[in-house]
Amino acid sequence: MKPGSKKVNDKITHEGVTLDLDKAIERLMECKPLTEREVKVLCEKAIEIFQNESNVQPVQSPVSGKFYSISHCFLAFLIILSLW
Repeated sequence: MKPGSKKVNDKITHEGVTLDLDKAIERLMECKPLTEREVKVLCEKAIEIFQNESNVQPVQSPVSGKFYSISHCFLAFLIILSLW
């Protein structure tokens, strides 16, 4: 993590997979990929958080877009989660 970055010291678990958020953020900041199972854990956590937000609107799938854009959204989500 960058100097001065806040660590979340949090772990999330879904279907028996536990993900250390600090380590996931570090790996993504170093442009190292997460496993498919780790991404699934993050997606489930994102769904949980977004479902409780009043300013998030549901959209019908499939949502067109590129993987690169989606990966940046996940990185932004992790950074926001670490500050939350």
